[in-house]
Amino acid sequence: MSVRTIDIRGRKVAIAQAGDGSPLVYLHGFADVHGVAGDLMPFHQRLTPHATLIAPAHPGCNGSDELGCWGIDDVLFHYLELFDALRLAPCHLVGHCVGGWIAAELAVRHPERVSRLTLIGACGLFVPG
Repeated sequence: MSVRTIDIRGRKVAIAQAGDGSPLVYLHGFADVHGVAGDLMPFHQRLTPHATLIAPAHPGCNGSDELGCWGIDDVLFHYLELFDALRLAPCHLVGHCVGGWIAAELAVRHPERVSRLTLIGACGLFVPG
């Protein structure tokens, strides 16, 4: 696994990357890579023979700068800018916990950016009723 930091409009974003193959963007939850674990977990490692796992740290987590605001819209704009900087074509997007919320919102609002969506215990979704 490699960890690098890139600059997105003056904000540092830490990105863990491993594997080989089509890009799979993994948006972490509270208690996995970039949350409390500093390295890939066995779950993540099992993905790497089949895909290039790209795991950015959310704003304010594990080496990524904070955002000035923290509404879901701000987070989505942050990730759209990150996807542009990484030149990600439509990709497989996986989100766990709060990362699942972000992934679902991104897929609904910008379906052209997502070829496949996988949600694992997503939280925060607002569904009427």
